[in-house]
Amino acid sequence: MLSSIEAKSEYVISASKYQKENCPSSLGSVRFINHFITENSLNVIEKLLKEYFADEIKQKPRVCVVGLHACADLSVTMLDIFSKMSYFGVLAIMPCCYHRLKQKTNGEFFNFPVSNVLKMLGTLYNGEEFLKVPFLRLACQQTIEKFKSLPLAERQKQSKSWMLRAILQFIAKEENCTVQRLKRKSGKHTDYEAANLIEKYVSNIGDTHKVIYKGNVDDRERPMDESLLKKKFLEKWSEYEEQCDVLEFLSTFQTHIQTICENLVLLDRVQFLQEKGLQCFCYKIADNYISPRCHALIAFKM
Repeated sequence: MLSSIEAKSEYVISASKYQKENCPSSLGSVRFINHFITENSLNVIEKLLKEYFADEIKQKPRVCVVGLHACADLSVTMLDIFSKMSYFGVLAIMPCCYHRLKQKTNGEFFNFPVSNVLKMLGTLYNGEEFLKVPFLRLACQQTIEKFKSLPLAERQKQSKSWMLRAILQFIAKEENCTVQRLKRKSGKHTDYEAANLIEKYVSNIGDTHKVIYKGNVDDRERPMDESLLKKKFLEKWSEYEEQCDVLEFLSTFQTHIQTICENLVLLDRVQFLQEKGLQCFCYKIADNYISPRCHALIAFKM
């Protein structure tokens, strides 16, 4: 028996429709449930299990928890619920999107670090100074294997793309503005040829990003004039273009420490469950050329 819990109701509807049309034989054994999992979901999940799988959990009260895309706080929430619910016997989840972990007002995270060991080490070595969003973003980046496979021309084009985005952020800071991305894929470097990368980025900037003033009440939500933005952008590019090589060196360094950052995040979660007396380990289940987030957390209850 399988129960799929999904936060978005439209996904539940589309999955149920697909099931009826393509897998009608599974109607009695697979159920789709609309629920947004939080730290308060333990009772809800237990109720759902008793409601839909009463006979099954009486015969085999050892449910396996699987998360193929346990984004941000969800993975830690699943670990915590797994440790508390008696019906759960095995867990296999693939964490991702570490940089989307919820933050407290002081900038610290609710769910990182979660193990007592890393909390202690963080206090001892001033972890609050570097265990921040940039650290978690780095943990989410491409792996060194993927980076080394890129041709030199591709890495150079990538560095230019990062410089362009950095310049946009720099201008926003100078003008006391925030940057809003209008498209999820907002003109990535792979969209343009190296020869016209700058021209394309600048000409499309009004379609991909909005730079909003955050000053006084009269200025708030007022976008920066697009022609002024483009003018400043080209001025900054002329000033910093030659430093793209420096960015390439920095990106190489970042890629080399990416694994260290991600391992710290993953091992913190392994330790979190081990401190609760559960067996837990990290296992690489896919080629990181296929996906950089290729590690799963596996846990058992004795």
